[in-house]
Amino acid sequence: MLFQIQEELFTAKSNYEALNQQLLEELPILLDAAANILVNCINAFAGARKLLSGKITKQYISLCEVLKL
Repeated sequence: MLFQIQEELFTAKSNYEALNQQLLEELPILLDAAANILVNCINAFAGARKLLSGKITKQYISLCEVLKL
């Protein structure tokens, strides 16, 4: 019985160490990919907001010209 418990503990420790090593190797890759996605999303949002601001400004200028007449 004691041998079986020790064997299960050894197996659990080995699994933990293997999973921890895999996490240590893959986590930086995941973080880089997530950071790239975030940067792309922010750039797309900024571009869309710039276009929207331009359209609003264009309409505002047109409205101002109409009101001057």
